[in-house]
Amino acid sequence: EAREKQESRRTAAIGDVAIDAAGDVIGVWTYFDGSDRVAQAALRPAAGGFGAPEPLTEPGESANDLDLAMDAAGDATAIWNRLEGSTWFVRRAERAAGGGFGSPQDLSQAQTPINSPEIAISAGGATVVVWRLAEKNRSTIEASSRPAGGSFSAPAGVSSGIDNALSPDLAMNAAGDTVVVWSGESGGEQNAKAAVRPRGGAFGAPAEIAEVKPAFFLPHPALDAAGNAIVVWLRNDGVSEIVQAAAYDAQPPELRDVSIPTSAEVGEVVRFSAKGLDAWPTDPPSFDFGDGSGAVGESVSHAYGAPGTYPVSASVVDAVGNPASAAASISVLASNRFSLGRLRRNRRKGTAVLAVRVPGPGELSLLGSGVARIVRRAPGAGEVELPVKAWAGAARRLARHGRARLRLRIHYAPDGGPPAVQELAVVLRKSGAAGGRRRSRH
Repeated sequence: EAREKQESRRTAAIGDVAIDAAGDVIGVWTYFDGSDRVAQAALRPAAGGFGAPEPLTEPGESANDLDLAMDAAGDATAIWNRLEGSTWFVRRAERAAGGGFGSPQDLSQAQTPINSPEIAISAGGATVVVWRLAEKNRSTIEASSRPAGGSFSAPAGVSSGIDNALSPDLAMNAAGDTVVVWSGESGGEQNAKAAVRPRGGAFGAPAEIAEVKPAFFLPHPALDAAGNAIVVWLRNDGVSEIVQAAAYDAQPPELRDVSIPTSAEVGEVVRFSAKGLDAWPTDPPSFDFGDGSGAVGESVSHAYGAPGTYPVSASVVDAVGNPASAAASISVLASNRFSLGRLRRNRRKGTAVLAVRVPGPGELSLLGSGVARIVRRAPGAGEVELPVKAWAGAARRLARHGRARLRLRIHYAPDGGPPAVQELAVVLRKSGAAGGRRRSRH
């Protein structure tokens, strides 16, 4: 009997370990002293070794489900279950950085029974503790929290209270965002469930994060700095145990590298681009070009068929439907790129006709020194003929010498676009002029 008692004191149960920003480590565990399960802690300073264990529980107190958390400064809190007669409590012992653990204090109200307490602390010291409260026909998840430097709140329910909540666990990021997960049993089937608490806020309604199956086991969460969470659990698929996962999207996606040109011409191929960024995969960006058409992709192109100002938007949607968008306007001008075609001369009259090809409706003018001014309306894209006639001194030279050199200015003003000008030097000839050469026939 003496040997059994001696050996029992050496039988330790693993507890938990935590480390602060400086590298100081605390380990906690329990051991059976022959009557009670005693909780102890040991500190290992950075670059040092573990010191002698110190007690966490009071004499005659038995601890179960020991858990530990520590903030960046080295302040630590240990929690455990305490059984007193037929009543259970969640207890805590706290340690300020550089000191030892203080006397334990009750955290929960007296209940029958309480088990599976879990604790998480943010980098700044905000703390959340959850546990499972078992009642006659069901069990619920309760939580108590405190802000950095504050006091713990009264316990409050996290689960719905409808299902039989089992195996709670929680995770918290450095900023204090928290997620609590558990498996909820109802009607002989289970579902993994979760509730989210944003930094400084309260827990939201529980959400089912898996399909209902006969057995779920041990859901475990983790959070990133932005509050995005991943939860993994074991599930029996009827043949073997498999691991499944679900994600929580805390923030809407971002649109990066958005490129919407500010101007273009009718018919010009314009390129648009954007990239969606989120913790979880997003659909490709969607573009609305403002003229009733759109496209999907990180890089798309479009040509507008009419001048005007068009509102263009780019949008992306994350895995849970949160949108992000960006918008700008593009001014589309009519193209003024016209081309000069063939010049057909009429030597008998001393005139010519110049063919001009235009990309759309607008006004064409023919001007120049010694040239008769001509204005024509282009009803649409195509070819317009402009008559070329000598005027004033150029007409007299043509009549006297049978030849006149003209410099034409062709002016095109498209509807909804800037004007453009081209110049062309031509020579008009007229047969039978007074000074002109006459060809003899043989």
